[in-house]
Amino acid sequence: MEQNTQTPSDLNVLANIYQPGTLNIIGGRPGIGKTTLAFNLAVDVDQPTVYFSLEQSAMQLRDRHSPTNGLGLIHIDDTVPMTLEVMRVKLLQIQKRRPFQFVIIDYLQLMHSYQKYPNRKAELTAIAEGLKSLALEFKVAVIALSSLSRDAEKRKSRIPVLKDLREWEGEIPPCVDDVRLLYRPEYYFIKQDSYGSTEDIWVVLSTERHSGDIGNLRFKIHRYKQRIEYFTQESVSLLTAKTIIIPVGFNAEQCQEDIMNCFTSDDNTEWMDSGDFVVRYLYCQEDGDYDPPLEVWLLVWDSPGKMIKSPTGGCSLLYLQCLGIGINLAWCKNHHKGLTVHVIKVLPPATGGKSPIIEDHWFGNVVDHFHTVDYQEELEHADPNLPFGEFLNRMDGKIAGIVKGNQ
Repeated sequence: MEQNTQTPSDLNVLANIYQPGTLNIIGGRPGIGKTTLAFNLAVDVDQPTVYFSLEQSAMQLRDRHSPTNGLGLIHIDDTVPMTLEVMRVKLLQIQKRRPFQFVIIDYLQLMHSYQKYPNRKAELTAIAEGLKSLALEFKVAVIALSSLSRDAEKRKSRIPVLKDLREWEGEIPPCVDDVRLLYRPEYYFIKQDSYGSTEDIWVVLSTERHSGDIGNLRFKIHRYKQRIEYFTQESVSLLTAKTIIIPVGFNAEQCQEDIMNCFTSDDNTEWMDSGDFVVRYLYCQEDGDYDPPLEVWLLVWDSPGKMIKSPTGGCSLLYLQCLGIGINLAWCKNHHKGLTVHVIKVLPPATGGKSPIIEDHWFGNVVDHFHTVDYQEELEHADPNLPFGEFLNRMDGKIAGIVKGNQ
C-alpha cells in the first residue's frame, strides 16, 4: 500500500545526484509529464535555476505550473530556435547578474546546430557533448529532457528502457552521466500495480546509466495544481508477470505479434526483449525485496538467408546474440536460484533442403529445458490442401501450447 509519509521537498533525493559538471537526461513519451517533473524539480531544489523552454512560452509555463513559492529563483528563457552558441551567450549574461546551480533544457530534441552532420544522431551527439562542456564551464548540473520513441508502447508492459531515447538509436554518448525515464502507469490504462492504485502516480525509473543508486522514485501529482503531493522511493519490482517470453533472432519481431495473440491477459505472461529483461530484473533486486519471474522462455528464430558470418569466420550474429543473452541469464540465475530457463528452437522452412542449426551450447549452461519446433518437418506432414496461412496459425498455436503446457 502507498503511504503518504514524505513531502515535496524529497525531490532533493533526485536533485542530489545532479552534481556540478554533469549532464543528466530525463526521458519520457510526449504528454507523459516531463515538463511537470522538471518544473517541480526546479522549484523544490530552492536554488537559482535557468530553465530553457523550447516548447512552451514562458507565460504558458508559468500559467500551467504555478507554484506557491520558488518561482523567483527560476529564470525562464523561451528563445527559439536554440543552439549551443546562443545558449552559452545567454548563460554568460545571466551569470553576470547572479550565479546559478542548475540548467534545465525542455527538451533536447528541439535543439539544433548550425553545423552540418551526416545524420541526426551525429548532430544530437555533438549537442550532448556541447551541453557537457557547458556543465563543466559553468560548474552547474545540466538536466536535459528527452523524448522517447514509440518502442516502449509496443511492449505489453509499456515500461521504457534506455534504448527508447529518441534519435539516439540505442547508443548513448559517454558524456551523459545519468539517465532516468519517466513512466506513468495510468497513461496506459493500468489502474493497479504492486503498490495499489496508480491514479495520478508517476515513476522515475533508474537505468543502467546512473550516477547515483537511488532506485526508482515514485510520486503523486495533484492533477490540477501540477504539484507533487508526496514522494517515495520504490523497493520492489514493477515486474509482476511470472513468465517472461523473449523473442530472439532475425524473424522474431515479425512472428512475435502473431504468437502473442495466442495468449491472454490472464496468462500472467509478459513479452520483452533481452535488454529490457536484464534492466527490469535489476529493478527486482532492490533491498532484496523482489518478486522475480519464475520462468524465462527464449523463442529463437533463424533465417538461413540472413545468416551473416563474422569477419573472423564461423560465428553468425544469431550465435553472438544467444551468447550475450546466456551471459545475462547466468547473472540472473545466480541472484535467483528458483529461475527456470526454457529455449524453443523455432526452425523455419529450410532453404537448400537443410534447416539451420541452433546449437544448445550457444547459451552456455543456463538453459534447463530445450524444445524444438521445426516448420520444415511439420510442413512435410501437413495436409497439402491446408492454406499456408492456416498452417502458420497452427504453428503459432503449437509454440504457445508448449509455453502454456509447462507453466
